[in-house]
Amino acid sequence: MLSGFTPRPLKRLFTANQCWTSFLDAGGLRDIEVEAVTKMLACGTRILGVKEFGCDNPDCQHVKYLTNSCGSRACPSCGKKATDLWTATQLNRLPDCDWVHLVFTLPDTLWPVFESNRWLLNDVCRLAVENLLYAARKRGLEPVAKVCYAQMVKQFLSRDPFECVLCGCRMVYRRAIAGLNVSGLKKNARDISLLRYMPA
Repeated sequence: MLSGFTPRPLKRLFTANQCWTSFLDAGGLRDIEVEAVTKMLACGTRILGVKEFGCDNPDCQHVKYLTNSCGSRACPSCGKKATDLWTATQLNRLPDCDWVHLVFTLPDTLWPVFESNRWLLNDVCRLAVENLLYAARKRGLEPVAKVCYAQMVKQFLSRDPFECVLCGCRMVYRRAIAGLNVSGLKKNARDISLLRYMPA
């Protein structure tokens, strides 16, 4: 873990000195408030359930568990509210007109350069847009709007996240282990608030 990194800092804020538990005990909270905070506290833990992945190799017993997220609008880890706001902002910014989606690829020989110098992707994106605008103006066209973003694709990952670390085979989905539903979360809100941060 990186130094200075605090996993789910808002969760720690709510559980420090049992402050959320005190609010629950005092009462007067609406169900929706209890539900939102309890979901956020349970997010990324086994409380909400897990998905089990196992190695494709029958001789390997490696198992990987991925915890479910809450998907709550109030949870900063899920970012649902932020994503919805970003989407709405982008839709309002874009002009109501025809558009073209272009993809520029880089040869794989250049991938190591951009993998270690990610900031260069902004320059490549800018250069691609400038070249398109230059070509359009040469043909007498004047594009009104331009949107460009750089995307790191799977090839940039150092290793496949579903590769078995023991034998190198592929991890495959086996089963889901159910967690608490909304009513179960509300019923156990106090117990969940007393839990300290639990890694996945």
